[in-house]
Amino acid sequence: MKIKFLVSFVLLFAVINSQSKYEWTTKFESDSLQRPKIGLALSGGAALGFAHIGVLKIIDSLGIPIDYIAGTSMGAITGGLYAIGYSGDDLDSIANNIDWEKVFSDEPSRNLQPYLEKKFTGRHQIKLELKGFTPTIPQGVIAGQNVMLELLHYTHAYDQYENFDQLPIPFRCVAADLISGEEVVLGRGSIVKAIRASMSIPSIFNPVDYGDSLLVDGGIINNYPVDVVKEMGADIIIGLRLKFPEYKKEDYDNLFNIIDKIADIPRKEKLEENVSLTDVYIEEDIEGFSLGDFENYKINQIIDRGIKAAYENLDELVELKNQLSNYNFRYEQKGVKEKLSGVIHRINIEGNENLEFSFIFDLLRINPGESLVLEELEERINEIYGLGFFELLTYDVKKLPNGRIELTLNVKEKPLRNMLIGFRYDDTYKLVGLLGVNINNFLTDGLRIESELQFSGLTRFNTKIFYPSRYLNLPAYPLFEINHKSIPIGIYDNGKRIAQYRDRSWSIGAGLGFPLSRFLNFEVLLNREYMNITADIALQENPLAFPDWKDNLVQLLARFRLDLLDDRLIPKNGIELNSNFELSSNTLGSEESFGRLEATFDWYHTFSEVHTLRLSAAHMNSWRGMPVYKWFYFGGPETFVGQDYNQIATSKFTMTKVEYKYAYRRDIFFKAVFNAGFDYIINDNPSEFLDKPVYGYGVAIEFDSILGPIQIMYSKGDEDIANPGKERSLIHFTAGVKF
Repeated sequence: MKIKFLVSFVLLFAVINSQSKYEWTTKFESDSLQRPKIGLALSGGAALGFAHIGVLKIIDSLGIPIDYIAGTSMGAITGGLYAIGYSGDDLDSIANNIDWEKVFSDEPSRNLQPYLEKKFTGRHQIKLELKGFTPTIPQGVIAGQNVMLELLHYTHAYDQYENFDQLPIPFRCVAADLISGEEVVLGRGSIVKAIRASMSIPSIFNPVDYGDSLLVDGGIINNYPVDVVKEMGADIIIGLRLKFPEYKKEDYDNLFNIIDKIADIPRKEKLEENVSLTDVYIEEDIEGFSLGDFENYKINQIIDRGIKAAYENLDELVELKNQLSNYNFRYEQKGVKEKLSGVIHRINIEGNENLEFSFIFDLLRINPGESLVLEELEERINEIYGLGFFELLTYDVKKLPNGRIELTLNVKEKPLRNMLIGFRYDDTYKLVGLLGVNINNFLTDGLRIESELQFSGLTRFNTKIFYPSRYLNLPAYPLFEINHKSIPIGIYDNGKRIAQYRDRSWSIGAGLGFPLSRFLNFEVLLNREYMNITADIALQENPLAFPDWKDNLVQLLARFRLDLLDDRLIPKNGIELNSNFELSSNTLGSEESFGRLEATFDWYHTFSEVHTLRLSAAHMNSWRGMPVYKWFYFGGPETFVGQDYNQIATSKFTMTKVEYKYAYRRDIFFKAVFNAGFDYIINDNPSEFLDKPVYGYGVAIEFDSILGPIQIMYSKGDEDIANPGKERSLIHFTAGVKF
């Protein structure tokens, strides 16, 4: 066995060294015998399909020419890229360089979103379209914006070909039509749209509108399209099929395995028939991996499984290579793949219904007569998509005579009304729900309404009406707000909660907003707030120690926001600065005169991909006798580790925080935190403990789940900040999004 492997390895090494590092195509000599045509069939299987790349690398190294390719789902992606000239090594590089988490999301990059759109990220788990006042379930979780742009990035030079037989290697991909229930073999039109249709896993991706058909993943009918490549004209077929684990009776103990098997039953007969048609059958064993394993280290391991499968069938591949050597053909080096360039002759916009051609054209900022620069086009499309008007925004490029280019933008507009649903959990407010409604172009183009209700553990209601214009480019926009809150606040003494207040108020305000840049926003308002604060729980022996407040305040409010974070929920890099200023004055008609300022700063930096450092600071200050009900509250894993929620109640406070996070896996993190508070006041007069900082530290494990981050933290800190020195331990559990 060892000798056989050694001989095969030597033969393989010799063949590898005889090949160019460039892609190859076949070219027949005029007097040669017609060699048999080689077809390649690739099955689907999401991330498991990366195994195909490993086999293709061995096929390339052996110099086996491929004349026809057919693929399904991930097999369509791999096969389509291979058909236009990418080698196995190229596909390996592409698979490892793509940010798959971003690709399988419709969220635009936060650095390209204007602040007015960016502020919604990370605040909800579900977004539903409203038809009238009725929420509708989407066709799939992913519309496919980033998938389409990523495919276009690698295929734009060939997406103009109307017939896939014109590609360097003729290509077909398989989809299923929801309308007719039949298999659809795609061989004409946009190769990007065809591949996107073939990979549209039902309920995960939106179906693709394709003429009179509505197409989804072809794997539900034909996941191993050997018959397709044979019909194309292949004489010898190499089949790459992913070997899924066989379920035993005891494995059908959960819904997912049962559904998976039910989907497999109707295509079993076709699968067996296609296996029988395969000449070189390579079964790729991907046991231990799942459909969603898109982490880089797992991608490489899956590719290695493909290489292993190719080695296990090396004798057959070498025999095929030797058989082809009897025919007189040679390899022609292609070198660099085809590039698309030229002068833009005209620009078309298709699919728009509510947004005018002129509006979208103005946003594009690319004009006829200019040279096509694809990097600039992709950047502009990403910027426009970030404005929040479109569900899909892609492009087609068509060559015209004399080096001219026709550019077409394909758009699918977002609904003008949306419902947002979210939740979070912590140990104080327990489960808190969020229900929001956003309405765009209300009454007139560019007018927006944002309304949000937080409920259950606490109550907050906010409605904001403002006019930033459709272009989001006004130097200032008018705004009007209505707000209500009713939040339970614990009062602590010697580390124990002795009372609970209901921080309750209604307010109404109007003012101006200033969108200074994509990441910078400033708003100033004149606001009237009615305070209605009562004690829900108080000490029986001294009820007078907890009075009620029913004050009418008139305030000047100012809000400053700087957001340069790459992610809202689990940031890796960036800066965030939030500052709120409040001035209440008798001159304005307020019953209380005071000033209040709070500012928080966070800086994140990730190095070596897995180590994230966070530095934070906060400063709270007041003047002119700020009422107790306007004090600042700190404590808990998000604001001050080592203290319980709202345990730090003060009219003045400065704090710093250092946090280190280690990414054990893409979705599992270990965290260590240390924070310290200085210059704090715990009574109306400066505290005698000003020179004694309060400390806290903790460790946590965090999981990035589909519902948002889930964190368990163990921390220690001073039991009572008025008497620092005696420590106690706390355990906090948090989950969900941030609002």
